[in-house]
Amino acid sequence: MDKYEVPAVSLSTCTHENVSSLTIGAPEHQLFHACSISKMMTALLVVKLEQCGELDLDVHVVRDCTLRQLLVHQTGIQDIPGLDSSMPFSDQSLQHTESRTFVYADSNYCLIQQYLENRFRRPFWQLVESYIFDEYEMSSSRYPIRQDSDLVYGTFVDGEQGQVPLPDPSFHAAEGLWTTAADLGQMTAQLMGRDEELFIQMYTPLPSAPWAGLGIFIEGDVVNSLGWGETFQGMVVLDRKTKVSAIVLTNHNSGRHQREGFIGDVVDYLLKRRGDLC
Repeated sequence: MDKYEVPAVSLSTCTHENVSSLTIGAPEHQLFHACSISKMMTALLVVKLEQCGELDLDVHVVRDCTLRQLLVHQTGIQDIPGLDSSMPFSDQSLQHTESRTFVYADSNYCLIQQYLENRFRRPFWQLVESYIFDEYEMSSSRYPIRQDSDLVYGTFVDGEQGQVPLPDPSFHAAEGLWTTAADLGQMTAQLMGRDEELFIQMYTPLPSAPWAGLGIFIEGDVVNSLGWGETFQGMVVLDRKTKVSAIVLTNHNSGRHQREGFIGDVVDYLLKRRGDLC
């Protein structure tokens, strides 16, 4: 960790039967900002709601787009330059093209959140709590609206620690989750076990973008979810072949892709351990 100047890390590795976790450099109860790993949680919520008969992923719901298209970023919607997630999201200022090719955009998930909240008349965080946190016993996960002592301080690229504004509640589906690797391990264990049908749906892409699943990215047998903010980086990796997952959350922005450096090295190590941190 000293080599990479990472102050704190939350680690987890699991199979469908066992979850092993460890936190270094921070108290066990403190939460890390998952950043865009939040999108994986949102996608899981949507497929769970479909499984319950509450949603249809292939019906047009927003701007002539389906939930499936929004989840895989194939809507033609682009984030406006300088989009500030600490301010309320407005769909009046979206950039939109006629093409439905892949363009990664937080706005897609903000639109999903708006649709879900209007459809179910409940805040997004309550839906996640009811359908995911409670069911998977993820007691150390939430969508905070203000800083508190349970949140780990982040670290900027220059090494300075500090707090940045939390995402506005309207961005919770895109990047609002704070959690631990242990909790995410609980989720991935279920996706590789009893809820494998949901996982199969999440990693089944549209033909036009075979690398993009629902809230995740696909590289052969490996599924990734990446989080990258001003002061945090993280990564969730699930190997569909071996049914082993590895989760690494750090309070450090390395300025490099997660695969290049500390997070990538640790993920590779954890996957080789096949579900055992001991």
